[in-house]
Amino acid sequence: MTIKVLTGTYAAGYLLKSPVTSLTVASSGYIAGDGIETSDTATFAYSVVNEGSIRSRSYGIYLRAGGSVNNSTFSSYIEGQYAAVAINGGLGSVVNAGAIVSSPGRKYAFAAVDLVDGGTVDNGSASNTKALITGPVGVLLQVGYGSVSNFGTITATAEYLDFDSAVYLEAGGRVINGAAGSDNALVEGYHAISIKGAAGFVTNFGTIEGESAEDYKGAVNLKDGGTVENYGVILVRNADGNLGSAVSLYSGGEVINGSVSDTSAILEGSVGVYATGPADVKNFATIIGGLTLRSGGYVANGAAADTVASIIGAVSIETAFARISNFGSIHNDVSLSAGGYVGNGSPADTSAKIDGGLVHVEIEDGAGTVVNFGAIGEGTPHEAGAGVELKMGGTVVNGNAQDEGALIYGKMA
Repeated sequence: MTIKVLTGTYAAGYLLKSPVTSLTVASSGYIAGDGIETSDTATFAYSVVNEGSIRSRSYGIYLRAGGSVNNSTFSSYIEGQYAAVAINGGLGSVVNAGAIVSSPGRKYAFAAVDLVDGGTVDNGSASNTKALITGPVGVLLQVGYGSVSNFGTITATAEYLDFDSAVYLEAGGRVINGAAGSDNALVEGYHAISIKGAAGFVTNFGTIEGESAEDYKGAVNLKDGGTVENYGVILVRNADGNLGSAVSLYSGGEVINGSVSDTSAILEGSVGVYATGPADVKNFATIIGGLTLRSGGYVANGAAADTVASIIGAVSIETAFARISNFGSIHNDVSLSAGGYVGNGSPADTSAKIDGGLVHVEIEDGAGTVVNFGAIGEGTPHEAGAGVELKMGGTVVNGNAQDEGALIYGKMA
């Protein structure tokens, strides 16, 4: 291994080639021009450590045969007019403690970090929440499976691009934002996180924020299945009255919001969770915007040990059989369009409630079962509102011998 250390100014940039195998830009180093790059014929996976400053008119660092980049200190800085860090021809690894910036304002926007063949990106740490990756796209992993771990900030500044997300994984992968006890992590963009090509897995302890001008697209978008676990805040701000969702599952999947011991998590959008494939939603905290599940699914709101879980907004499950178990509160109507089961409370949980909406619980196009130990429709009903309406018949159980206070309330019960 041959290590080269750059000090001083390299106004034209630096071409990384044999016999050098590992390059370090010292804290006194300043690289301009074409930045640091390998040749088009490179076959070696180089390692670059930056302790100084790289400000390039093209790529900040461009490795063409795989490799690794460590932007290693709080003051380390990499900027490119194209991608700040680009790695192709093999797996890439990027560790950032400072700032990685792709300059905005170009007609053809680039990602701050672009790993063409997949790899890993680690931004910040539990002891460094100031690390920054920002550009028209924050992090883009194109062909290979990838993982992104963020304790700092990853942002996207562009809208309406092919890759219009702060983190965009094209071949499946995993994104972890923050950690238990480290909730300052932020991923923010027009769409904050998008994963397609294979299953995606997102775990959030910090904040994931999107701004959607498209119906049912939002902060986290899983296009080919996967799981979203949220212990922080996932939020979409909607433009022009559109129905952006906090989480969108285009091939189904699973959403877990909070836990029995963590009831502070929030999913918020015009729609909280939107799914076009079969989906399971387990909520232990708060979902604002309700649920729209187009292909059936299972919803558990709270648990025997968690009666504070809340869904604010309508719960609509279509096309296939659905099951809803509510131990907390659902503040709007529940609608199942292909038959199903709604359980509200239990013999040990008589505080569960479903209220609001035109018809509080409606089940059609299939037999329905409603078992209630709490309250359905408590309060002032809408003018034409039934408490429970089973359009294809079914079964309603309201309380038991030990629970004579169970209530189903509406203009027509």
